[in-house]
Amino acid sequence: EELRHRNTIQTFLEEKTLEDTKVIDYLDALSIEPYFTDERVKPKDLEDLILEGLIREKHSYELYQKLSEILEGSLSQIFRMMSHEELKHAYRLKIMYEAVHK
Repeated sequence: EELRHRNTIQTFLEEKTLEDTKVIDYLDALSIEPYFTDERVKPKDLEDLILEGLIREKHSYELYQKLSEILEGSLSQIFRMMSHEELKHAYRLKIMYEAVHK
């Protein structure tokens, strides 16, 4: 799902689907490049890895939720769906964290 999300946004940008929308200004303000370069941290253990994942899921959720609010119609629905998927990812990671953190 994460790769599909990234590919969807990259396709929108490459095909200029988002041109002339408020999204471009918003993404420029965020400086979204690090999101696409996807540099990984080097966690010292599984717990740190899960925490890093939770942070990334939270940021992705917030980004997609904001994009769904900025856009209208089917584009808004796509980003809303993606934000809901991020919540599912975070929930799964939270369960893993609780299992490891016992």
